[in-house]
Amino acid sequence: MELSKDFSPTTYPIIRIKHGRFLDPVFEAYIKTKPKWEKWIKPEEKEIKKLIEINSAAWKEKEEIIIKSMCEAMSLNFLQNIIDVYVVCGNDRQFSDPIVIRTYSQSKKFIDDLAHELTHRLMSDNIQCFGKTRMGEIMKKTFPEESGNVRSHIQTYALLKHIFVDVLKDKNWEKRILERVAKSSHPQYKKAWDIVEKIGHMKVIKTIREEREKSLG
Repeated sequence: MELSKDFSPTTYPIIRIKHGRFLDPVFEAYIKTKPKWEKWIKPEEKEIKKLIEINSAAWKEKEEIIIKSMCEAMSLNFLQNIIDVYVVCGNDRQFSDPIVIRTYSQSKKFIDDLAHELTHRLMSDNIQCFGKTRMGEIMKKTFPEESGNVRSHIQTYALLKHIFVDVLKDKNWEKRILERVAKSSHPQYKKAWDIVEKIGHMKVIKTIREEREKSLG
């Protein structure tokens, strides 16, 4: 994809968190097709609004340092000045394009998930652009035997460990992530985490950066 001459990457985008009120009914209908969620009752509008306010405030306190840390670690920028985050209730899996996050009563889970999806957005921005320096090709070269999902999460977990452990000094982050990886129905997540632990998260980041620098000539 060619970029117009008037377009240049932004460094730190504004994260705009909002209730996905038009998405919510769709997610509610979808989630209730699953036996585990059959008896789930959507929270009242007042409760949803309150949870979004609490989670947004908690995110805002860490937003700049999280985004700055991931950009600086990879020497990459986002390609949007504003990134919308849609919060919905009946959601069993978050995703990054568009970013859709579940409502949480625990802000730490919300922050973990939003940071996770933003690493994917940072990568997808730099997969789609910049010709021969596309990050997708670099990840294929660095981890040729792994699937696309595993490669994507190798970088994600390496970056998240750097952000939450090295920068934010969150002593409970690894425990939270390990619990979620262990419970996940997607074995690729566990495989990606194990690779990061085996290699070392900073070595993973350094290797990917060096490959990108080589591709730049």
